[in-house]
Order: sequence, then structure tokens, then C-alpha cells
Amino acid sequence: MAWHFHSSCHGSNISVRSTALTVIRNPDTYDNGITFSDTQIHAGTVVSLFFKKSTNRWAGMPRIGFTNQNPAQVDTQSLPSIYTKEVSYQSHTWAMSLEKGSENIFVDYTFDEIGLVTVRQLGWPEKLQDTRGAVNFKRPVWATVDLSGCYTCVMKNEPSAYMPLEIVEQGVNAQHLYIEALSMGSRSVYHTRLVLIGQGREEKTCLMKTLTNDRYNTLESCGGGIDNSLTVKIDGTKSWHDFREAIEQGQAGTRLHAGVGDSVDDVFLNIWHFAGQDLHGPTNQVLFTHRAVYLLVFNLGCDLHKPAVIESVGPDGRKVVEHHELTNWECMDLWMQTMYMYVNTGKQSLVATERTSPAIIIVGTHRDSLGKDTEEKVKAQFANIREALQDAPYKQHVISQDFAVENSLEDCSQAEILALKTLIAEVSCSEYYMGEEIPLKWLQFEEARLHSSPIMSVAMVRQTIEKSIGNMADAEAMLMLKYYHDIGEIICFDGQKDSPLSQDPSEAFLADRRWLIKVFQKFATVHEAKDQSSSLMSSLERLNKEGILEDPLINHLLGDVLSEIQERPIDSTLDTKQALLGSMHKLDLLCERLDQNAGGDEWMETNAQVTTQRTYYVPSLLGKYSITKRNPLSPESSYIFYIHFVHIVPDSLFNQLVVRALVWSQAQDGTEQLPRIAHRYARFPADGDHEVEMEMSPLKQAYIRVCISKHSVIYTSTQGPSKSRRLQCKPSPIIVCKVRDFLCVTLKSIKSMWAKGLKFHLCVSCPCDPEGALHFLLLDECLEKERVCCHEQPGVRIDTSGIKQMFVESGQSSLRKLDPYVMSEKHLLAIAAELGPEWERLAVSLGFTQSNLYRFKQDNSVTDNAIFSMLVAWSKREGGDIERKLQVLSEAIDECGRRDVVEKMLHIYM
Repeated sequence: MAWHFHSSCHGSNISVRSTALTVIRNPDTYDNGITFSDTQIHAGTVVSLFFKKSTNRWAGMPRIGFTNQNPAQVDTQSLPSIYTKEVSYQSHTWAMSLEKGSENIFVDYTFDEIGLVTVRQLGWPEKLQDTRGAVNFKRPVWATVDLSGCYTCVMKNEPSAYMPLEIVEQGVNAQHLYIEALSMGSRSVYHTRLVLIGQGREEKTCLMKTLTNDRYNTLESCGGGIDNSLTVKIDGTKSWHDFREAIEQGQAGTRLHAGVGDSVDDVFLNIWHFAGQDLHGPTNQVLFTHRAVYLLVFNLGCDLHKPAVIESVGPDGRKVVEHHELTNWECMDLWMQTMYMYVNTGKQSLVATERTSPAIIIVGTHRDSLGKDTEEKVKAQFANIREALQDAPYKQHVISQDFAVENSLEDCSQAEILALKTLIAEVSCSEYYMGEEIPLKWLQFEEARLHSSPIMSVAMVRQTIEKSIGNMADAEAMLMLKYYHDIGEIICFDGQKDSPLSQDPSEAFLADRRWLIKVFQKFATVHEAKDQSSSLMSSLERLNKEGILEDPLINHLLGDVLSEIQERPIDSTLDTKQALLGSMHKLDLLCERLDQNAGGDEWMETNAQVTTQRTYYVPSLLGKYSITKRNPLSPESSYIFYIHFVHIVPDSLFNQLVVRALVWSQAQDGTEQLPRIAHRYARFPADGDHEVEMEMSPLKQAYIRVCISKHSVIYTSTQGPSKSRRLQCKPSPIIVCKVRDFLCVTLKSIKSMWAKGLKFHLCVSCPCDPEGALHFLLLDECLEKERVCCHEQPGVRIDTSGIKQMFVESGQSSLRKLDPYVMSEKHLLAIAAELGPEWERLAVSLGFTQSNLYRFKQDNSVTDNAIFSMLVAWSKREGGDIERKLQVLSEAIDECGRRDVVEKMLHIYM
């Protein structure tokens, strides 16, 4: 039964928050803290409460109970200051004091038909209480609480009231672990991130200096990466204080207890400044997080409809000024589209009626440079932007208020800047995650982590936990690390194992996100370095033209980074350099180049000598004008399909896909030729006879062209080469399907791990008008139907037999013949054996309720049997479409973080 705290009937020293799920007592008092439920409580209804300890100033424990008093009819002036035994009996109220606890208290209590009260306090044995006639349980009953003593906050024990969404979504087991951690002490955390994004570097830097009253030091910027040295404490809405000042004043640990919609005196704002100009940053998957407020900054003096002007550094180290392929507005749109793709989960609810979290605030700079008719020009610019936003998928993220500011430090108090700072504070305070209860020991670990090495092995993680907290079970440690990963603080490489803390202690386990971005930007800005040796210049040229990073260049670029790490406490089992490269590999930023000494690689034009040193493919560091020779392809020897993206395909996503494709290609049997990459292009072998080309379209078109070709074969005879003949063969449909499935699975994996809002379709080009504009047919629809409609010409229907030949062997009676084992009970039993604690989250994803889960557990004492029963029930409910069941189960298990199970148990049959 749903109930809340009564909003008007309560003691004089407490207040009920707007959600009516939380009650706060003034910490300067110890009494007049009585409160009630707003509805009647019936027999069997569990009243579940969370008491938060926030002061040791007062003695005494809070009391819980039931009463026959209807709070709607009680005069608040007549409420007692505290519940005593005598007072309770006189007011038909029963209340008992909770057991003493050192920290937070979780308690459930209820009554049965005969009036016997059951109390379950976490950490104490269950108690049965006799109210001895104080309450007549045959009459209406309300719950009551006396919030007195050292506990100043009580919440209804609903996960949504105090628990992070990232924990709630992991299921019941994760929630129970979190409650156990909270019971040892917690703190309400008010902290978010302010991220400045946009095309021009100068605009963002100047705005940041203006917002922070020039506390931002441009010398601290990491040269095109993120400057995260500044955290401010917002006092009210307009006054921003450097967090270092707060530390000096002893306020660093200050946290508030206000709820969403209530006044908040201050919050802590960590400012990230994306200082680079290039909006196709290779580390977008690390930069963007849903726990942030974004400022999209642009120059008001730029014509939104003209091509953007960008500055870059050429291979010779000189500054290059050129026109972008997009207009100024399209660049702004791409920034917001990219943010939307990487943070949109599709599950976040509106935190305000007019927008969705995270918020985007659009800020125009250089207002005073507009000359005459400034107001009219500003209105015209923002009117154009608002019109363009009407059909944008991220529309609900954009704040309706516009800002036009001048970046002069001499006028930091201008009204527009003050209004912007006020809005940032208001938006930050209204975010759904503000005021979440975080376990104290988790905060202690986070503090210790920030003072430890920015990249840590399993052994180092264990050591940091032990030093900062003490003993912590692996299950809770993994929950804590995953939480900090999900909110965007760290990258946690858990290897998709049940207990990653028991894996190889020398393996890199987690890394600080900001530090990773800073390090990778050293590679991205390497061309700005001067006075390089001839060997390093040669390595730089190879990196720019071929996307191949050599080991000596890595040592040169990371020398200061590795030295900096060595100064911090580290574990001797960690090879820092390899751990860093391994982390970049897991982020899809680079991959090792295998079989490097194989001959015959004439496709690359390079004078690099054969070496035993390691080299790496880094697609994102290729020069924009890197070129490649392309072998002319005969239509008879190639098949083409497309990956069409619903909104955008940024360079960062394409480069992630290329890195995974290179890893996949180098693992295939019979591949003798090496992969070859160029800007927005990759070519790699699928086996000894087939090659795959992937080419990214211009940004406006948002597709990737995939071409699978088969090598031609020259046959000779004993009579000599003059009798030789060349035979062109069509690619094998088996290989085409293999490539298609790999790309589809890889994109779904990237979507699951990073790009939550990614939407794509596999397509083929429509043949209705060979000379017309390229448009697509959905591949799945073509494989299912004999004829499909052309969406460009509704009166035209396309015969799909030729398209099917690309993916189906000639004479095959059906698209796929599945092994009878697939989705059989034996197969489901094998899948169940691979799953672990995440099975409950999987069950919810497959449509089962909590009561269903309870039944599965009750009917099966062994967990594997419960999982198997759940899977069998799901399979029967889904019916006989095996291919569909494979797809649905694969996606659900992948979303639960067990991609290893998908690849091992399901993908081999897809």
C-alpha cells in the first residue's frame, strides 16, 4: 500500500520535503519531531523506514509506532514534545525506542489481525511486541515516528527516495548490498559536473574565466584535453567559491539535506573544459556522462549558415586554417547529437516538465563584437537556433532560456553572466541524483583513490580499499567500483567475470577518466611538438599517414606521464605503460598490430624498417588527408551493404568500430595481408580469400559503406603463363553473413557499453533509380519478403531475390537452418550455468515481475535451477521463433553486462 509522511501534521521542529518521502528535524533541537503517515495502515502492511544519523550532539533514540489518532484531525499544538509511556497510552498511541546503533538504521515493522507487532531492525534479531491495549487495531491505524535524539532524518525506505538510479537498476541483490553499506553510515552528496563544449577553443576558455572570476588558469590546461583542476562550491546561486577555499575554511565535507525541488544553499560543481576545437574527439565515450550540465558555447559573430572555420596543426607543426565540411550550426548540432548518443539511456524520467536530464544550456559569446543593432542580431541568431531545434532528438535536453554574454573579465558582474550562473545552480540542484545517500566508506575510498595512482591494478585496488576502509567483501567492492564507473568518475575494466577482484593482480583494473583523456590528448596534439629528432619525425609521419603508432614515439610522449605515476604509491606488479595501452585498447582507442614482420605489404607506402618493437593501429590519429591506394573492384567480385545511422555517425564511433574490426580481422585464420587504414576508411581481410572495406560517409549522410570482395584467382597450365586465365568469383554468402553479424554484434556492444542512444539499421541501396540519390532498403525486410516498397517512390516495388543471394547460398531452401540444440532445454541449462547474480536483472529485462522471481527462488533451492526455470518459462512464453528468441536473449544478457555469455553461448548460432 502506498503511503507518505503527512505534510501538515507534525512537530514544530521538523519539515516534510516536497516528495513527502523524507522528514528532517532541525539539528539544533532534539524534540518536537513527531510525524505521521498520511493514510491508514492495514494489517500486514510493512512500514519500512531509513533513519539517518547526522549528529552526536544529542542523546536518545528515535521511536516508531502506531496510533489511532487521525493526523488530519489532530491539533499540532497539542502534540507532545516526545513520546513517553504515559503520553502514548493517553493518546491511543504505542511507540517503542529503536536499538542503539552507531550509524544509520533500517527498520521494518508491521502488525497482524490480533494486534501483535513485528519489528525487524537491520543488525538485530526480530522482535514481537505486545502493545498491551495502547492501540485498538480493530479501528483505523496510522503509523507514527518520534524523530528525537541524535537522528535528524527519516525517509520512507524506497530505493527511489535515497538510492542512486545506477544501483536501483542492478536489481534486488545490489540494493540489499547497498543498504548494508548505508547502515554503516552515509552522507547526502550534492555534486555534479559542468562541461563546456563547442567548436571554438577561445570562446570556451574566455567564458570559463568569466564564470569563475578568472580563477581558471589557462596554463593548467592540458593542451586540447580537459582542464579539471577547478571545483567550485556554489553558495546560493551566484557566488562561486574555489573548492580550495572551502577546504581552507573547513567546509570541504559540507553536504546538504534538501531534496529535489527544495532550496539548496550550495553544491559542488566540478568544471570540465573540453579545450580542443575538433568536435570529433576520440575520447567521446569517456567525456560524456549523464551526470553533468552542458554549456554549448558558440561565437555570436559567426554566420550559422556558413562553413565553420577550424584551426589545426599540420604534419609540419604549422597552424592550418580551413573550412569545415559542416556549417557553424551543423557543428553545434553535431556536438549535441554526439552528447545525446553517448548519454541517452531512454530510461531517465523528466526532472522538470520542460526538459530531460542532462541539461544543455546554449551560450553565445562575443556579444559586444556584433556592432550596431546588437539586440536584434542576438534575437535573430537564437531564433534560427530554436527553429532548427524543433525536430532535434535532443530537444528536451535543451534549456529554453538563451544567453548572450561578453567574455570580458572586466565585466564579470554583468547581468547576463549572473543570470547564467543562477540558472546553472538551479539546474544542478534540480537533477534527480542530487542528495543521494552515499556510504561513508565509499566516499573514503573515493578520497583515497584521488590521491593514489590514476591507473590501478587489482592488487592496488585491494590495497587502497584496505587502507581507506578495511575489509570489504568482493561483491560490495564490485558494486562500489561499478557505481563510480556508471556515474562517469572512473573506467572499471572488470573483464566480465563474476569476481574480477580475484583475477590476475597485475592486470589494469581501473583508471581515472579525466587522466585518460589528458594522456590520450598527448597523442592527439603530438604534431604541436617542435625540435623533434629525425627518427621521431619519421614516426610522426607514419602515425599521420598510416595510423601506426611506434613504440619509441610512445616512450617519448608518455615519459613525463610515467614519471609522474612513479612518484605516487604504486604496486610493483603493474607495468604502467602496458596497463595504459591496455586501457586504451579496452576503450577502443587503439589495438596492437600483429604479424608485423610479414612480407608483401606493398599496399602501404612506407620506408619503415622491419622491427621487433611493438606497433599499434590508432585510427583516430590519422591525418585528415591520409590517402590510400584502392584496388579497383569488379561488381562481379564484391557485395555491398550499408550501416545507416538514424541520426549521426561521429568519427569517434567509426574509429571505435575500426579498432574492433582490426582486432577481429587479425584473429581470423588464413589472413596473410595486413589491415590498412586511412582517414574514415579501413580495409582488412576476413579470411584468406576475402577482404572487407569500410568507409564512413560525409557527416551529413550518416552511413558506413561496407564492401566484401573476393580475390580474383589466376589459373595457369603446364604450357606456361601465356595460357593463364583470371577468374572473378562472387564473395561467399557465408563470409558476407559473418561480416554482417560481426558488425551488428559489435555496434550493439558499443551501444551497451558506451553509446546508449545509438540507433542504426543494416541496409542495402535501393536499385530503383541508379542515377538518383542514394537511398536505402532495410536489409532484414529484404531477407524476409519477396518484394519490398521503395520509400522514395511509393509506387515502386523491389524484387529482393538478388539481395538474398548476397546472404544465402544458391539452392538453400531457407535463410538459416538452426541446430536442434539451439534454445532447447539442454541449451538453456548450459546458459543458466554461465549466469550469476545478474540473473535477476535479466529476468526483469525479459518481463518477469518480482513475484515471479520469488516463485522461481521458492521452487528451486539451487540458484542454477532457479535460473533454468526462469529461462524455460520465458522460452515457452515467447513461442517457436528460435531466431527471434536468440536475438532477444542476446540483447537482454548483453544489457546485464555479460557479453562473455552472449559470445560463448549464443552468437555462435546467430
